[in-house]
Amino acid sequence: MNIKYYGRFMDVSDSLRDYAEKKINKLDWFFGPDSEAQAKFTLERGGKNIAEITITHRGMLFRAEEISTDMYASIDSAVDKISRQIRRHRTKLEKKMREGA
Repeated sequence: MNIKYYGRFMDVSDSLRDYAEKKINKLDWFFGPDSEAQAKFTLERGGKNIAEITITHRGMLFRAEEISTDMYASIDSAVDKISRQIRRHRTKLEKKMREGA
């Protein structure tokens, strides 16, 4: 999976990049090597850390945004949201396939 990192009002450190890459690559079981992901990290006033992850694969778009006081927790929550979206999408596809049988 190709991952691009963007930082807004902050520099994306190597440790943050490695952590995000490790978490996003756990979703590789569904997407495969030909998909693309974007990870945007934003630091706002008041200590808000925003992690936005967008994955495109075969015309499908999976996107999650999470706000918390810790960037690593934001990444975890965003990856969990995308995982739930994937499960929901797969369930829809399986249900559609069963109806036509």
